[in-house]
Amino acid sequence: MTKQKYSVDFKKMIVKLYQDGTPVADLTNEYGVANVTIYKWINLYKEEKGSGTSKADVLTLQKRLNQLEGENDILKSLNHIRKKVSSDDWQAAIDTNLKQHSIKETCKVLLVPRSTYYEQQKDHVSLQAERRKTLSQSIKRIYFTHRQVYGTPKILKELHKEGKIVSINLVQRLMRRLALKSITRRKWRYQQVNDLDNLDYPNILSQDFSTTAPNQKWCADITYIHTKADGWCYLSIVQDLYSRKIIAHKLNDCQSCERHFTTSF
Repeated sequence: MTKQKYSVDFKKMIVKLYQDGTPVADLTNEYGVANVTIYKWINLYKEEKGSGTSKADVLTLQKRLNQLEGENDILKSLNHIRKKVSSDDWQAAIDTNLKQHSIKETCKVLLVPRSTYYEQQKDHVSLQAERRKTLSQSIKRIYFTHRQVYGTPKILKELHKEGKIVSINLVQRLMRRLALKSITRRKWRYQQVNDLDNLDYPNILSQDFSTTAPNQKWCADITYIHTKADGWCYLSIVQDLYSRKIIAHKLNDCQSCERHFTTSF
């Protein structure tokens, strides 16, 4: 049920009828207003003897006085503002007075529409946001300069060397926002794949690498190479000892000898 609202003139009319001698019960029956509400209006709008003012008049004046005092405080705090100012000036002035005065009050004093203030706020970059943007760029530069190995503590140390005052918590938040993580590489260790290492192989060449024709003697070797895309890869080659040419090779991500030499040709 929607609460009915009455104008000030209507309220004063009811109070005048009461003062002229009309009982409250008759006013309630005729105008459909609760007797409690009528008594409240009587107490509010009844003029005091001698002064000719009512409590409502006093409350109105008090409200207006508080409004003028607030506007005066705003103008005192903005005494450096002149007729011609930039949008940054009055935006900073409004932000400075947010704790004491609302945006509505300050915009009214400055004759600036609130819609204009909110529209400018969309494009306004705070000093804190600008500082974090600069720090983010520095963190990315240090991170990629050191091959993505540096984590939060080392990046923080580099920032301090550059004279930037920043906490480790802020560096952690910015790195998390930039999706930067320290890439840790485990030290490579040989792992035995099968029992081939335990077997004894006959020394056929007996360190005699001399040849008189092609394809008399071959030798093979395998080495590992680190790549950016696939990590550690293994290169196997087969060489003809007569011509010294590589007659076969294979690059694989597995160090299994069987896989390498069965697929080299």
